Amino acid sequence: MSLCTKTQLRRIREGSPKVGARQRARQRGTAMVEAVIALPIFVLLFAGLFHVEGLSSAKRAQTALVRRCAWAYAMNNCTEVPEGCGDVVSVGKSETMSHQQGSIRNGLKSGIDGLVGGATVKEAIGKVVISALLPAVEDAFGRRVNASSSTERETPMMFGGKNVTLSASYHLACNLKPTDPLELAGDVWEIFSP
Repeated sequence: MSLCTKTQLRRIREGSPKVGARQRARQRGTAMVEAVIALPIFVLLFAGLFHVEGLSSAKRAQTALVRRCAWAYAMNNCTEVPEGCGDVVSVGKSETMSHQQGSIRNGLKSGIDGLVGGATVKEAIGKVVISALLPAVEDAFGRRVNASSSTERETPMMFGGKNVTLSASYHLACNLKPTDPLELAGDVWEIFSP
């Protein structure tokens, strides 16, 4: 066991300037190493947050456009494409009036043929009514608007540099065309007229 001299004891009690300087230098070196390690990680985290926010924002804008176009198109009985929605909307299962007229005429013909062939009046009338109502029901509830759109966004090089495709779609039934009684009578006349 070694004994300390008076000078050494005084330095220990008062705190030697040489020991404090070394300790401060060591602490500064440690802080620098920690900063060198932590700074790139924080830069990547912040860049990733901004990139994800940008993708999320673009996806929300895409979805809003598709919904706006689908609702605007459906409100017009799926007849007029709203401005700015030409490449977004399309109509599924759209029947034409001539197709409906042909279906009704075929129903009338099959009802008359059924009566001639020995079917009951109830069966013949059922065929005629179904052939008259089915196209109208299919037109009312079978037509729908399909709205879809997609766009590409570039990923920053630190995340691979690839293009990301963002897409959105929305499906909605078409509204019926508003009609007044006179217009309805004219449509019925066109269907049943020879």
